[in-house]
Amino acid sequence: MIKKSILLLTVLIFSISINISAQNKDNRRFNPERYQADMERYIIKKADLSASESAAFLPVYREMKKKQRAVFENNNRKFNRNSDAECKKYIQQRDANELQMKKLQQQYHNKFLKILPASKVYKLLREEENFHRHAFNKALENRNKRNDQRKRNENKNRN
Repeated sequence: MIKKSILLLTVLIFSISINISAQNKDNRRFNPERYQADMERYIIKKADLSASESAAFLPVYREMKKKQRAVFENNNRKFNRNSDAECKKYIQQRDANELQMKKLQQQYHNKFLKILPASKVYKLLREEENFHRHAFNKALENRNKRNDQRKRNENKNRN
């Protein structure tokens, strides 16, 4: 009876630890929807948008982001990096995509200006940059922590 209880308890603890480990790995993975939602909350708070301003702004902002992602994904196509002809074609396409991206930004910034005062649009743009910088630094910090932890575990296992 005691052996069965110990075995059951061991299996239970093992399954819980696997579940927790899987959740931690999922939390480390990049989640574009969560990132977008976090960014929207951040920029709206920092730019002091009211509920009605947010309601008018967010659909247009999301539309812009969707179009920007489509242009960005066009840059990530595969090509033969050893072929000068393909590299040239890729560079020209990338330049065209960057111009298209700037035109999209200009178009949507003008739409934003019809919805919000210029001072709030400026704050939104500035805070979006700050959010990206903050998120990048946080990801870098987390990666460095994981690398440090991995090195400590490797050194511990060697001894």
